[in-house]
Amino acid sequence: MTSQRRWPVLLIIFWLIQVGVILILSRVLPGQLSRNLLLVLAVFNAGLIYLRQFDLPILTNVALILALAHLWQGGGFSSPLLASALIFTGVALSGLIVQSTFEPIGQDKLLAWFLIGLFTAEMASLTAFWPITYIQKSLLGTAIFYFVWQLWFKMSEVSAETRPSLRGHFIFVGLAVMVILVNIIWTTWPGLKTF
Repeated sequence: MTSQRRWPVLLIIFWLIQVGVILILSRVLPGQLSRNLLLVLAVFNAGLIYLRQFDLPILTNVALILALAHLWQGGGFSSPLLASALIFTGVALSGLIVQSTFEPIGQDKLLAWFLIGLFTAEMASLTAFWPITYIQKSLLGTAIFYFVWQLWFKMSEVSAETRPSLRGHFIFVGLAVMVILVNIIWTTWPGLKTF
């Protein structure tokens, strides 16, 4: 039992990515409450990783990487090409690290995570020039990532009988994107009118 609960080195690196990005972002967050909530999220994700539940930690890694890339790009610290490379590398490595804990990584899984990372990086680079905050950009990019990630792996099920219905997936992602877009429009309407 204890040998199944060990933390492989790659999972520690996966979790340390979250902690490192949270430490970088904590310097620019507006209040102590948001910093504390991010630390609680990192501790909660450590527990999930220990229990081998990886969906929320993957989503958290991608959201934090997107927030960091958009923050650096908005502050003038990196070019759009470097931000896209950071997003692509972060998404692909996050998925591949988790995938390697279940089974050896084959060519199909490698291709899948590279394409998901590339698509997420390209969508994030499109939103990089919108006059919205880096948090809103990362939320929109995370919703797009979740859509592509879940769609790819739900469609890659073995047969049509075992494949889950995609209707609920489309409804959930559609509602999430609508909530994010309403938030963007509600909070930045004057900036969007001149865009």
